[in-house]
Amino acid sequence: MDADHMVGRLLLGAILVVVSGRRLAIAACPGDINYTGPANGLWNTQGNWDTNQVPTGVQVVCIPAGKGTITIGAGVAAAAKDITAASGLAIAATGSLGISDPSSALLFPNSVADLSIAAGGTLTSAGSGVSIAGQAVVDGSLASIATLVSGSLSGTGTIGGHFDNKGGTVRPGGAGVVGTLAFGSRFDQEATGTLEIDLASDVSFDQIDGPSNNNIFLDGTIVANLLGAYTPADGTTWAFIQPHVLGAAITSHVQPTTFTVHPISMGAELEFHPGSNTTTTIVTSTTTTAAAPSTTTTSQMPVTTTSTSATPTTQPSTVTTTTLPAACGGPSAPTFASIDCRLDALIAELSATPDVPAKLKAALMKNLQKARDKKQQAEQSTKITRAILGKLQKARRQMITFSHHIRSLAGRRAIHGGTGPVLAAAGDDISADLRTLRDSLRGR
Repeated sequence: MDADHMVGRLLLGAILVVVSGRRLAIAACPGDINYTGPANGLWNTQGNWDTNQVPTGVQVVCIPAGKGTITIGAGVAAAAKDITAASGLAIAATGSLGISDPSSALLFPNSVADLSIAAGGTLTSAGSGVSIAGQAVVDGSLASIATLVSGSLSGTGTIGGHFDNKGGTVRPGGAGVVGTLAFGSRFDQEATGTLEIDLASDVSFDQIDGPSNNNIFLDGTIVANLLGAYTPADGTTWAFIQPHVLGAAITSHVQPTTFTVHPISMGAELEFHPGSNTTTTIVTSTTTTAAAPSTTTTSQMPVTTTSTSATPTTQPSTVTTTTLPAACGGPSAPTFASIDCRLDALIAELSATPDVPAKLKAALMKNLQKARDKKQQAEQSTKITRAILGKLQKARRQMITFSHHIRSLAGRRAIHGGTGPVLAAAGDDISADLRTLRDSLRGR
């Protein structure tokens, strides 16, 4: 073979290598428009895309792996027909990404690895679903059908479409951080999915704010984490799915086995029994477990007394003196009269607070009135029955919902200054009173 022929073959081989490499790159990121800019770059920079143009709503966008986190900045309205992001994607407050593909959500043409949506940021879809396979933190709005294939979902925002946890971990708030995640449509968890619930106190814990027009289906695993030095009393319950859903169907197993899970009317709750070594499997919907108090006997009385004495340590010391008259008495010895006193003080405080929006104030007052009604029904009864105990338990759940709502992101935004913590802690005190009263009546 002559030298010229050899050079020609080498040049041809080099060309083939370059062409093959380009094809492999295209295959790895097969978008109409592909991100080619630096790692941790900005979406809205034209030179970061292979067309030297920012993507539009008629283009399939691809962000390859190894690009760090691409940021859609504050005020930027990004658009795509569909998106494949093998690197991280972050949407800042007031930033947005609109996916215009109206195809069936079951096709899930959109996929993201790590996803961050700040409070005030939004990701919307005209119909196509979004698949998540990394670490997703949603403090803003994910207005799309979504599936968590692996990784985790955390934050205090809202997922607007049908959400399916196929094999990841859902952490309201975040790992070790109490918070509420809201879902506007169905919430499903499959056999390989996990839901972690952090429990900081009797009244401070992670919650799922479910859809009012749909059910929640929980399979897989529920993990209960006690935060700090918190040690709950035997029989303590936490309504981790707020009573807003149509019903809860639960086939999950709980870890550790000192906790069990069961549905309540329009929600679900965890229950703690330190001597328990079994798990609970219940399938139901829209039913109330009024018989729950029957699982507790008078032998638990000393335990509940210990719980009551520990409750005040979780409350800010300035709250009770600020909000409630000393004559109301302490949670260590609650009576019907002391709870009346606390309710009156809290209603007066709420009525006199000018920075609570009218709509929120009406909702909070409604919850307070429900607690009062249930307490009065118990007070007027001459015989303490399971139904009466159930009403007191329901009243306590109303107060927990009241306190948690004020502590939520929406509550903190609506109530300014120091009013919110005062109202929330007053609700905590009433909840503690109701619980101790309920437990004391069990012995009658």
